[in-house]
Amino acid sequence: MALSLLLVDDSQSFLNLVETFLASDPGIKVVGRAANGREALDQCELLKPELILVDVAMPEMNGFETTRRLKANAEAPRVILMTGTQVTEYQTAARDVGADGFVLKSDFFAKVPLLIHGLFPQTIGTLPVVKQPTSDHGPEQRWLADTLVESRAQLELALNASNIGLWELDLRTNRVWYCPRCKSQLGFKDHELPNLRDAWFERLHPEDHPKVLAAMSESMGPPFKPYEPEYRLRHKDGSYRWIMAKANATLDASGRPTKLSGCHIDVTQRKASESALQITEGRYRVLFETNPFPIWVFDPQTLRFLEVNDAAVKTYGYSRDEFLAMTVLDIRSEAEKERLLETLSQIADSPAESPGVWTHRRKDGAFLKVKIATSSIELNGKQARLVIAHDVTEHIQLEKQFLKAQKMEAFGQLAGGVAHDFNNLLTIITGYSELILRHVPEHDPVRSLVWEIQKAGDRAAKLTRQLLAFSKRTVLAPVVLDLNAVVADLEKMLRPLIGADIQLITLKGRQVGSVFADPSQIEQVVLNMVVNARDAMPEGGVLTLETRDVHLSEEFAQKHLGGKAGDYVLLAIHDTGSGMDEATRARVFEPFFTTKEPGKGTGLGLATVYGIVQQVGGSIAVHTQLGQGTSFLVYLPRLQSAVHSPQPQTVEGPAPGGSETILLVEDDERILELAAKSLELKGYTVMTAGNGPDAIRLCNEHPGPIDLVITDLVMPHMSGRELANRLYALRYPLKVLYISGYTDDAVARHGILQAEVDFLQKPFTPRALAHKVRSVLDQPGK
Repeated sequence: MALSLLLVDDSQSFLNLVETFLASDPGIKVVGRAANGREALDQCELLKPELILVDVAMPEMNGFETTRRLKANAEAPRVILMTGTQVTEYQTAARDVGADGFVLKSDFFAKVPLLIHGLFPQTIGTLPVVKQPTSDHGPEQRWLADTLVESRAQLELALNASNIGLWELDLRTNRVWYCPRCKSQLGFKDHELPNLRDAWFERLHPEDHPKVLAAMSESMGPPFKPYEPEYRLRHKDGSYRWIMAKANATLDASGRPTKLSGCHIDVTQRKASESALQITEGRYRVLFETNPFPIWVFDPQTLRFLEVNDAAVKTYGYSRDEFLAMTVLDIRSEAEKERLLETLSQIADSPAESPGVWTHRRKDGAFLKVKIATSSIELNGKQARLVIAHDVTEHIQLEKQFLKAQKMEAFGQLAGGVAHDFNNLLTIITGYSELILRHVPEHDPVRSLVWEIQKAGDRAAKLTRQLLAFSKRTVLAPVVLDLNAVVADLEKMLRPLIGADIQLITLKGRQVGSVFADPSQIEQVVLNMVVNARDAMPEGGVLTLETRDVHLSEEFAQKHLGGKAGDYVLLAIHDTGSGMDEATRARVFEPFFTTKEPGKGTGLGLATVYGIVQQVGGSIAVHTQLGQGTSFLVYLPRLQSAVHSPQPQTVEGPAPGGSETILLVEDDERILELAAKSLELKGYTVMTAGNGPDAIRLCNEHPGPIDLVITDLVMPHMSGRELANRLYALRYPLKVLYISGYTDDAVARHGILQAEVDFLQKPFTPRALAHKVRSVLDQPGK
């Protein structure tokens, strides 16, 4: 059975050399290696070697102390101490601690085989003994002579296989002995380089001179440190090769160094790999640190952060040191911690995974919605996970705003379509009611019945106006408005409206800017919100109206309002009422949505407010909390320059008539008949058509003048705007009055009436129609 051997030395290159040398003897098996005494004690306990080769000078625990502790055990292995320094006292110290042998490293290859053979005679096989024979040709010396050539050849093969070159510098003559391997590593044959130290120093890279000289100086003076520099030597082809040297000084009897013996290894390839690795790591480090997305690395076992980049520090608010003292659970919401642990267990063996959107907590307590991608990586020889986080909080908010806008737009289109059709019916109801009332005597009982029909029609018309306001299809008559003046005018009306148990406070800002809006609609906004606030305070409370100038940044406008940055006038209404939960707040502007009892509300009040504010280019936000009240914040665009305000037209006084000829075009036969009768009763000559083509035919056939064309905007086959353009080509100039249940882009652009277009919105009464017709006919230049 082979002898089990443990090697102990802090020089890995020397251990490699010794292990290669001993490997040629099948009777010896190296079972382990240790770099210091403490490791040797642990290895000895574990491996139970029969023999230990121990270096004297080692860190943490030297060879003498190691031997002493080993020999304290009755079953201690044999120990041979080694040293690269020739100190006489070392032999005495080795004997005192119980060593079984002592050898200088310079004599290692010659003496160690004999020492092993003396301790374990059965082990000696082919192990070479490197030693010159003497003149005494006894049996032992003859054996040495016979094996010398073979041993040197085997040693050379071992050195070539291990890429190791041996050398020895005589410090007294500066001559160097090199094995051929040393010179061949630099591309030279043995005779091409002189065996002088200076010849090698000339090939040393200039930048490495100080380092080599310092290492040599330290190895030749107390405390005689090992010579272990890495330096560059110039190759025969002009390139430089990286060399790792290992050597120790040999001392004479007086303790002075006489030579430096050691080896060197060509590590150029290793250095190139290290350099490439450093470049690669540097690139990845730059990408890691400068990436705009938060990135971190964590330990999948402990969940602790191992690395974080600057973007993570900025986004989450924790310092780098704070991050490294935390786990990935510390930035999660309580509701998602269990989900995270489950996900990590599922992706433990996955090289890459994208677990989706998560809720993360910042240091300030705010929560972020993040989409993450994670991948398995190796960091410092251990498995870790790299995470890239993308903050999608704003994206999700914008997506919600977009979906809400889409839903409100759909509601608006539906409401606008319903209101349009309803207005046609109301025009007939209110129109014929008015005509009947003209012919029924004051004391006739039928009059009161017709009057109730007309009042119901008026209430229904008000409801359709709310639908049109929500759908942003109302015809506006905008003027330059001072919101402070609007609030002041409404204040007297509001106090009795809200009741004595609610305190009304108005906070009007100084020199508040002007807005361009329809005053009746702004009044409707205030009234609807005040009524809503009143209903939220059945037990009384405080209602506050506030106006002031504000500037909205791009970030705030997009994040909180879905609007544009700029200057606005704020109209805010705060109440101390019951507030709303999140589900109610999310639907507060939906048409027909109400929390009131059946019959107590239509659900159109706040929907109307929303439509009006949107139509004038503004935004509205709601801040509320259950039991803490509600605030509605209306932002109306502030005027930067003066805007012309058209004067509102009134329809007061008796309905006028005339004798002009009118072409009336309407696709609803009932409205066509009603309008024609009411105009004929006022003295006008009326021609009627149910569509555009019929109107063009009548215009071509009529020999006399046509003083006015009244046309519906939305008709099959041909719109009212297209009809007017066709008639302009036949009879120019021509006066046109448009009628419709809602506005159209041909008449209103972004909800503001164009000055050159005359328009009458349905439902209208015969009296209102007569006033509008007379007004258009009397306009000069048309």
